[in-house]
Amino acid sequence: MTNPLNLPEPVLTDDDFARQLQQGIEQLMREMETSSTSRTDFETLVKQMSEATAPASVPGVSGTVGQAGPGQVSFSETLSRTMERMQKSETQANSARME
Repeated sequence: MTNPLNLPEPVLTDDDFARQLQQGIEQLMREMETSSTSRTDFETLVKQMSEATAPASVPGVSGTVGQAGPGQVSFSETLSRTMERMQKSETQANSARME
């Protein structure tokens, strides 16, 4: 990406990045809890990403694009589980802060 105004690039440490990422995820989780539209939009995005990254079906092999094979977990399922774990961690962290 170019810098047309020749402004100094911000220095972002690993800790800064991790903090910003955590804040962004927390904001996303709050939005998904309070807004059904946000949750639906996110689920649609996950489905589209899953379909886009799934291998194309092979002629003569049953199954559809985006569907995990036996013993495999789909991208959307993995993401859903990850989001649930993050929500649980956030809840636990909030409870610990209150104590």
